[in-house]
Amino acid sequence: MIVNSRFIFIHNPKTGGTSITQALGGQTIENKKYLPKRVTIEDGQNLPLFRVARTGRFAFGFVRNPWARMVSMYYWAVEMRFVKTSFKVWLTMMNHHMRSDPVTAPPLQRRSQLWWLHGCDFIGRFESLQDDFAYVLKQIDQEPRLLPHINRCGYGDWRSKYDDTTYEFVKKHFAQDISCFSYEFDARVR
Repeated sequence: MIVNSRFIFIHNPKTGGTSITQALGGQTIENKKYLPKRVTIEDGQNLPLFRVARTGRFAFGFVRNPWARMVSMYYWAVEMRFVKTSFKVWLTMMNHHMRSDPVTAPPLQRRSQLWWLHGCDFIGRFESLQDDFAYVLKQIDQEPRLLPHINRCGYGDWRSKYDDTTYEFVKKHFAQDISCFSYEFDARVR
């Protein structure tokens, strides 16, 4: 998450967040200056945007096709040496959490992207990252610029990593994302 006086960027993992963070000149960290002393959420969830005081700032984040995102997340975890198992085992059997996750957060392989982005003013798409980032820059009064491509993985076509079990797993656990953002497994990336 980047928090400054004009905007709040919620870094939903594996959606271009590191590239966006660098383009905005920051690091994905929580700036304690803008964190409230205590946050109470009626339903008890510790959602990222609710951990900061909004005070009129433009809040935004990005989503990605859940099937593509899970493959990207797996290969990132393998590269970082967090995972030493198959994609299928990692996806369906392991509970992968990030160190900063609240105790109540579901594992990344079962966590809707809306968990990260609930309450944002704008949710862009990884599939149209540059165009949506240009929109964000206008909203936060910054000059247009190209995004660098950081954390690029060379795993080929993500569709080839799926079998019936892994396909159905993502379809079930990310049904909310798939429905809300009209994602399809067979949709070709532009």
